[in-house]
Amino acid sequence: MKKTLIYTACVAALSSSSAFAQNQKALEGCVREDKVTEIYFANGVGNSEKDAKMSAGYLRKRYKSILDSLGEGNYGTSNFPYAYNPTINEFYDVVEVLNEKSREQGFGESLSGLQILRLIQGGLNSGEFSILVLPLVGPIGAIALDPLFSFASDEITKAQAKAIKNIPEVEAEHTDLYTSSLRAGKRVFVIAHSQGNLFTNASLAAAARAQPDEAGSLAMIGVATPAARQFRDSFYRTAHDDRVINLIRLTDNVVPSNITNNVRTRVARGFSKHSFISDYMWPGLPSERDITFQLKRLFINTPFPPQDEGSAIRVSLTWGNSPPDFDLHAFEPNGSHVYYKRLSGSGFNGSLDVDDRNGNGPENYVVACDEIETGTYSIGVNYYDGEGPGAVTVNLSLGDDTTRQKAVNFTEAAGRAGNIPDPIFTIRVNERTIPGTNRRIATYTVVE
Repeated sequence: MKKTLIYTACVAALSSSSAFAQNQKALEGCVREDKVTEIYFANGVGNSEKDAKMSAGYLRKRYKSILDSLGEGNYGTSNFPYAYNPTINEFYDVVEVLNEKSREQGFGESLSGLQILRLIQGGLNSGEFSILVLPLVGPIGAIALDPLFSFASDEITKAQAKAIKNIPEVEAEHTDLYTSSLRAGKRVFVIAHSQGNLFTNASLAAAARAQPDEAGSLAMIGVATPAARQFRDSFYRTAHDDRVINLIRLTDNVVPSNITNNVRTRVARGFSKHSFISDYMWPGLPSERDITFQLKRLFINTPFPPQDEGSAIRVSLTWGNSPPDFDLHAFEPNGSHVYYKRLSGSGFNGSLDVDDRNGNGPENYVVACDEIETGTYSIGVNYYDGEGPGAVTVNLSLGDDTTRQKAVNFTEAAGRAGNIPDPIFTIRVNERTIPGTNRRIATYTVVE
């Protein structure tokens, strides 16, 4: 009798386990929109984040319904985020632009504050005047007077030190935005204004190198560009009477202007002839007409990247060029701890691709679309070995196209004592059933 009971219990347990497994397999971890295009706005000098958001909102209001209806929706849908370049003040931003121009021409950060000031003075003495130099007047004074050059060059040198630090940081942030969109199967277009062209040229080139198979899904439109060349010789419009770009042209190499915008519209163009909306994007302006045509052309003709349908959860860990050893850790709902000693979890869960001890990553933790389970996934990083402070970047993408990025600084290595790290991301997975079907869809909540 006991044997019969034991046998019956074992069969019931196995049947229950099998049903549980099938039930878990039925949970869909990847539910993505098909054919999505992210049309980023990249801002120029002196823009607050509110300003950048407003410009992105203007583009959305102007173009979303037009683009989404092309070919009766055969080219997918559009989103209008922004890739923000932070501003400290316009004086700082001007110095930052001049540094970017120096880097663009292959000089690195070799210009001194005095050299930059001489370039500005040369522009003023030529008779061209623009709001570009007005921010310089406050902190510097009458910059055309030689006795003030020493003070002025010191102020510029201080601003230059901030610019040298900020430029690569912003480029890296924008590159991560674009590569994350590509990995999610989305096209990436960037409408860049003024200084935003310099950041966009560098960031799109880096994204193309990082995702070479998807690089054909990258495109940009330049507006009022101060660049000497555009990413892949891409389309741009700079007005012949743009006073800001014409001043830069006096002292540096800039692509030619190529549109006459001196026509009357309901909104008058300003003195600078450089503003994004009123001077370039207002309906009725020749530049707006051309940009609209080009955006439609890109929307119809640019290929979509292949969607990665294999990742309900993907976490990528990277760090700088120095050799410290960082480790990615994942704690799964069933209690598994995935890290360098155990590269795969048990049951329906994820795996770590590599323990990179000598490079700078990436280390990738991936849960496939049909391996996800409900519960909590916790992601952490341990600074295992190295000297001095260290910093990492953690990118997260989920099966519903949610993306997150976090930069984390460490003061010192923790060794094995750090193998239970504090969470950087906590991902809570629940489920919902689509009404009228048996489909169980994973839903995600991210806690940072």
